[in-house]
Amino acid sequence: MSARLWIIFGVIAGVVILAVVAFANGWITVGGGDNGGKSSINLDTANLDYKKVITAADIPDSYSGDKALLADHVAGKADSKVVYVEWMNHQCSACYSTAPTIREIMEAYGDRVAFVWRYLKLSDHPNGMASAVAAEAAARQGKFYEMSDALLINQPKWGTASASEREDIFAGYATELGLDINQWRQDYKNYKDNGIEEHINFQNDLGIKSGVTYTPYIIINGEVVKGNKDELTAAIKKALGE
Repeated sequence: MSARLWIIFGVIAGVVILAVVAFANGWITVGGGDNGGKSSINLDTANLDYKKVITAADIPDSYSGDKALLADHVAGKADSKVVYVEWMNHQCSACYSTAPTIREIMEAYGDRVAFVWRYLKLSDHPNGMASAVAAEAAARQGKFYEMSDALLINQPKWGTASASEREDIFAGYATELGLDINQWRQDYKNYKDNGIEEHINFQNDLGIKSGVTYTPYIIINGEVVKGNKDELTAAIKKALGE
């Protein structure tokens, strides 16, 4: 091997070693976003089955908070034997692109499949956390999926918005959905103290500990599936026994 190749090899090896050390020490993470750091809550998720709907009853007794605040938001048939779980981020461009397909799938199988969306923080999505808070604030009034749809459909309008601009944009969607806007704003602003941040951090941590590294990350009855219509439909039909 020539001296030049040895130098190149040495540089590459050094970069790899540095990356491994950085990851091991938590210097780089999947989680992040506009709250600027890693997230964790005081809860052992080892015995939680991330492939299924998580209810308040599934949360370990060691958790001292309100278990109901950590439960999944479920659309469709909550007790279905077929469970669709998606880790997503409202600012993710791939989630934006696949949103129409996902909505079509949910409308087609909503009476037979349980649909669950969970949040994953992404470090290069500065408005991602705020959009998750907006959806969770809407969930307090029973409109989680409706707000999530509005956020995804309108992603280009708020993706680069400032902190002050985005709240008013999100509030506009809440108004269009017929929410009590004063209550929504209160829940949005107080997310650190009212359980919303805890819920988001729980979903993010559960995703990371379950090996989720990108969005949309879709699991149908335990099988990881790509977000195109043909594969989603085939996986659901298989799970339904059709």
